[in-house]
Amino acid sequence: LVISQDEIILCDDEQNNNNNNNNMENYLHSNNVNGIILSPGPGRPEDYESTTCNVIRNYPHIPILGVCLGHQALGYVYGASVIEAPGEGP
Repeated sequence: LVISQDEIILCDDEQNNNNNNNNMENYLHSNNVNGIILSPGPGRPEDYESTTCNVIRNYPHIPILGVCLGHQALGYVYGASVIEAPGEGP
């Protein structure tokens, strides 16, 4: 989600699609964006290197809230290791 003074828009990153990323980046450049919410997965942060992770890197001046995968992506971009919790799985 991208939050500006007048609207909240949904930017779907699920398809990891460069056209979608260009649309999102164009929106961020041309609007007074107050914040970004990075939502849950599926997947791992490295699966979204060209989209979500680029937004985090390219817009450090915009407040970002990460939820689940979004939170992991914030950590990943700033150098944290994202690992599976011990004891998970069958």
